[in-house]
Amino acid sequence: SVEGWGYNTTRDTSQYILNNLSAHIFPEHFCDHESFLLVMVCSGPSNIDARNAIRETWGHERIILGNNVSLFFLLGETANSSIQYDVMLESDRFGDIIEERFTDSYNNLTIKSVVMLKLVSSYCANSTKYLLKIDDDMFVNVHLILKMLMARNSSTDLLMGKLICGARPIKDTNSK
Repeated sequence: SVEGWGYNTTRDTSQYILNNLSAHIFPEHFCDHESFLLVMVCSGPSNIDARNAIRETWGHERIILGNNVSLFFLLGETANSSIQYDVMLESDRFGDIIEERFTDSYNNLTIKSVVMLKLVSSYCANSTKYLLKIDDDMFVNVHLILKMLMARNSSTDLLMGKLICGARPIKDTNSK
């Protein structure tokens, strides 16, 4: 069994995602203006260096190729009061942190993704054309993504990712 998820533990995400909007930290300006692209970066509470690297590199521009781009970091809670205090200070300084009420851990990444979708559908459905979910350890060529999105001449919905065919499960519980 996976640590934190016993054999008889339900995998039904509705048991972990509250219907009411319950973020512990929530920016005042989340989706309050039109964005062509909303970038939601999944991050861990202790990953301040990764968040700062994004803010200083590919995540610093807000208008790219004439399009509004919004960027926010999604975190879960930590039991470490020192790290939690640092997250609060970072949120006050940058205004781009969303911290939801679930324990941030590798085993809760599904919860983090579902929380992200709940937030976007609740707050951003009428103000955002495209959503990009990414992790804080990745580089994004936002200009290239925007060029590709702008070139679309279809009004149909879009879901993109990388399909890995023929992959076998990794059974090593120590491997990410």
